[in-house]
Amino acid sequence: MPVVSFLLELPDELVDHVVGYVERSSDLLALALTCCRLKEIIIPDHLKHREMTIVLDDLDELEQLILRPRLARNVRAIVIYHPEKGWGKEEKVVAESRVALALSLMPNLIQFRWDLDSDPATKGLIWEMLRTSCHCLRRLEFVNSPPTRDASVSKIFDLRNLTWIDLILHIPHRGEVEAYVVAIKNFSLGCPSLSHLTFTFDNLISFEAILREVFWPRLEHILLRNISCHPATLHTFLTRHTTIKYFLFFRFVAESAMQDSIYPPLAPGVLPNLQRLCLQHRNLRHRIDPLLQHASWPDLRWVYFSQVSCLSQPFKAFLARHPSIEDLTIQSSVAADSPHGLLSGLLPDTLPRLRSFMGEGSDYRIVCLAGSPLESLLIDGRELQFAETEQALRRVAPTLLSLSFFPSPDAGALEAFRRKVPELRAKPHFNL
Repeated sequence: MPVVSFLLELPDELVDHVVGYVERSSDLLALALTCCRLKEIIIPDHLKHREMTIVLDDLDELEQLILRPRLARNVRAIVIYHPEKGWGKEEKVVAESRVALALSLMPNLIQFRWDLDSDPATKGLIWEMLRTSCHCLRRLEFVNSPPTRDASVSKIFDLRNLTWIDLILHIPHRGEVEAYVVAIKNFSLGCPSLSHLTFTFDNLISFEAILREVFWPRLEHILLRNISCHPATLHTFLTRHTTIKYFLFFRFVAESAMQDSIYPPLAPGVLPNLQRLCLQHRNLRHRIDPLLQHASWPDLRWVYFSQVSCLSQPFKAFLARHPSIEDLTIQSSVAADSPHGLLSGLLPDTLPRLRSFMGEGSDYRIVCLAGSPLESLLIDGRELQFAETEQALRRVAPTLLSLSFFPSPDAGALEAFRRKVPELRAKPHFNL
């Protein structure tokens, strides 16, 4: 927000309204004194409490707001952390009850984040107070680590009209899952202006009914972990949401055993505004070539693949169609039709804007020799013993700013490499 330094920088209608009351010199003095008094009220208290960070074993600042409700009305964002030391249930009940009382005095609260390290001691009290008192609430973040089995957490789904949702939750017992899914669906339908959605579950949950029905015309960011649905449902969901810029799926499972791939073939033009793509799985390497085959995302900048497989030719064609990629990570992924890896045969200048790369084995050599202007690179420290490594790193030496190793090389190999490639060691801000 721009800083207003004097009266004439205020909106014209406000200036005209104020000046309209000035009829004599004494009115100007009264106006000046009023401004001084407003400054005393607004600074520091008014601005100090706009954004608050609270630890539950130190509630002094929160108690001040309870005693001065006018200040509590100024709070726009609050973050609550549990203390690092262990404490008893009675202490938790008292602290959470005071937080709930303070929330009841915050009608203008917009953002709320709660980092839990155990079950809420007051059950659903916090969520109920947010629902009944904080009608301006738009951004909700709830980090439940370790995830709780407390059924009261489901009261979080009674909130409505959020635009930013970031939740880490535990799947309830088997007999309660169906009601849990219905609550999530109603929660999702009750937030029609959603722009940012993150749902992380510790176990698999079906989102079939949810993705089939919801429509968020402003959705830009979606991250889902441990969810399942039919590939056709995913396709129609993505087709409806042309505004998505960040598409991140972790451990997605298809609800159909008849599919060759868990991902559907996307029609040309789907996700036209995509900038970030992340597909990560565990154990099984799922095929992603149907998803990539017709993809054309001119704004794509960041790509992360883990535990996936793909036909080599469609994968290289996908990279060639996306010269805008600046950050590429490929981990534990294979070519479904070749033992040589997904990047084997990558043509020169395929990725002319690539700045950062993380891969496995000798993939980094292929990227370096393809002429990408890399600035950041992570490689296996054991690679330093090969002459091909020296050749590849010399190729990117003019642009490289950061070189990391995992696992780390032994001291002798590192010193020998320093002597062989002195241009890297001599670069400013480069620690080799």
